[in-house]
Amino acid sequence: MGIDLNTVRFLTWTRSRGVSFRKTAMLGRQGFMGVRSSQLAKWQAAAPEGSRPGVEILADPRQYCEPLFKALNAETIHSYDFSSYEDATHLWDLNEAPPEGALGAYSVVFDGGTLEHVFDFPRALQGALQLLEPGGHYLSVTPASGWFGHGFYQFSAELFQQIFTAGNGCELTALLMFEDRETAPVYEVLPPGPGSVRHKFTSLRPASLAVVARKVGPVPDRLRAQQSDYVTAWEAKAADNAPATAEPARSPLTSLAGGRWGAVMRRWLKNRYLAMGGNPFFDSSMYREVKM
Repeated sequence: MGIDLNTVRFLTWTRSRGVSFRKTAMLGRQGFMGVRSSQLAKWQAAAPEGSRPGVEILADPRQYCEPLFKALNAETIHSYDFSSYEDATHLWDLNEAPPEGALGAYSVVFDGGTLEHVFDFPRALQGALQLLEPGGHYLSVTPASGWFGHGFYQFSAELFQQIFTAGNGCELTALLMFEDRETAPVYEVLPPGPGSVRHKFTSLRPASLAVVARKVGPVPDRLRAQQSDYVTAWEAKAADNAPATAEPARSPLTSLAGGRWGAVMRRWLKNRYLAMGGNPFFDSSMYREVKM
């Protein structure tokens, strides 16, 4: 995917929240994507002096982003890729185990749009976490919606909410989402509510997830995760072995509003709202705006 201005904003925001870029590893050698000096100058001028990187991060004539990480106080900047065609500092097939010498070597591992192109995503993510030192951070900006055909995968919020857990040696400290447009508003994706209602998202534009996870323990031999609404249903079934009771009778009108036709009508109204330019993050039970 590459690094656009929204990703620059995200990475700068993580530094303000205590993420150390001192020893940085990129999954794939990341380059800038459509970042203009005029954009950066305007964004930098809107904040206290020195708090945001500026046009100096575009110094590489090939538009690779090592200058950005230097501006974020990185002392070591390595990149890992399957091949040498973008001159990555290290070669690693992310479908396989990471190099022994890299284990625990980095304070930050950043995926700016690589893992969706790796077939064995769980193994690649496990390897990325194994590169982190204790207390290090995994940062990612990855496709969530509207990226069909871009890579092998596009990801749901639920995946990261369930995979970055203590059982996998991690904790999720921030999960954000934004549309693919200049200086888009950024929203926190809230945890599933009562009943573990699924986060469903529809937008007229592509949208990405931005992840901040901290390594809090050893990474297991195999990452494990289950979708929360299924876990809720399994636990409820286990707690109640009695046969299911019949639902109380409902009037035809109630059945129409709450049943299949009600769902069709709600979906139609939502699509009309979005077609008229409505905010896809309108549901405050699932999303909360974050200032960057």
